[in-house]
Amino acid sequence: MPKPTRSVKEEYLKEISQAWSTVSTKYVYNIQLGKMLQNEANGAEDIQISYFKAADVQWENVNIHDLPVMWASPRDLNKFSVINGDLLVCEGGEVGRAGMIYNLEEDCILQNALHRVRSTNKAEVKYLMYLLRHIASTSWMDVLCNKATIAHFTSEKFGNLRIPLPSVEEQNMIFKFLDKEVVKIDLLISKKQKLIELLQEKRQAIINEAVTKGLDPNVPMKDSGISWLGNMPAHWEIKKFKHLVLMVGGGTPSKENLEYWGGDIPWVSPKDMKVDYVESSEDSISYLGLKNSSTSLIEKPAVLMVVRSGILKHSLPVAINKVPVSLNQDMKALIPKENLDVKYLFSILKGISSLILYSCKKIGATVDSLETEDLNNLMLPLPPLNEQKYIFSIIEEETNKIDFLTSKLNIQIEKLQEYRQSLISEAVTGKIDVRQYGEEVNH
Repeated sequence: MPKPTRSVKEEYLKEISQAWSTVSTKYVYNIQLGKMLQNEANGAEDIQISYFKAADVQWENVNIHDLPVMWASPRDLNKFSVINGDLLVCEGGEVGRAGMIYNLEEDCILQNALHRVRSTNKAEVKYLMYLLRHIASTSWMDVLCNKATIAHFTSEKFGNLRIPLPSVEEQNMIFKFLDKEVVKIDLLISKKQKLIELLQEKRQAIINEAVTKGLDPNVPMKDSGISWLGNMPAHWEIKKFKHLVLMVGGGTPSKENLEYWGGDIPWVSPKDMKVDYVESSEDSISYLGLKNSSTSLIEKPAVLMVVRSGILKHSLPVAINKVPVSLNQDMKALIPKENLDVKYLFSILKGISSLILYSCKKIGATVDSLETEDLNNLMLPLPPLNEQKYIFSIIEEETNKIDFLTSKLNIQIEKLQEYRQSLISEAVTGKIDVRQYGEEVNH
């Protein structure tokens, strides 16, 4: 049921319940910034203790497992302690991100990238958690903390943040109502995400089966002589990767020469490889930049592949360029030689991506990479050219159906997430009256 509202000067609130006042958080919550990281003992009584860092805090939840340790004094242990029921709020990074501590069984403190907030007889921290979620959705944190530089939600900014203040009883009703409702929404979202995972597994299986076994279940088969492949159609051949493609690398024009950048040539890097067909990129270079660097102009169509990136830890991005492009040094262009269709090459790389990552990947300290020699020596099944084109057409037809269903599910998830945020915003600003749910949410 809607409630009467009034306008307030705070941009991130605009309107709140007519019966509520606004107050600075420092007057109704106990807020403590965490301890600066201490890597060695400063006194005889110092001990090592687990601590929370910003990465442990996600919206509404906090990771309590495998925490790092730092040195701390007895005074620090008392001042910066964290217990169940505390709210932790990020001071840096995604400023204002907040999560509750539950099921903590060890003594812990917090680092100075976090604020610890505790309830008082005037305000409940879980209400504040949901309120911060609302404020973050308005992008006000970016303004307050000047995200153009390095954002910091300082103790002063946090303490002076004005918030709507219903009674403690109504705060309890609000967060209990939201707890109950968001769980329902999250369950629906989780089910749809699981469906998407199953669809993606089916998509991958379709591609893998088509490019390794063909489309005719009755065709005569033969032993491929390759352990991972097993039997394959008897009329197919086995070829080394290096005999099928010309591999072309990329490079980066000097960033100091502005004439090299912002031109008409897409400069593709791993961040652009989220699509199957590349027509543009975040960055572009000029013909002068192309001429004065180690990158090359890759004519369409070729297969583009990420060969160095953190993303290789879990996936192998490949795409076909629909326009001429250049590449950065973390990319390779694969130009098919005779008797290899570019779309079939794209399909087989998609189909055996897990194998490529397993057999050709070099694990680095920060990013992984594909070893060119291992990739060149990879043995691939090769059907006749006409069959390659037919296989791709069937793969495209079947995967388009799956992509359509996936797109619908993603739209449904997006609408559920929008509804979830809207429900939180309406409740914490008093635009909906949750008091009517009081008896229900307290059961």
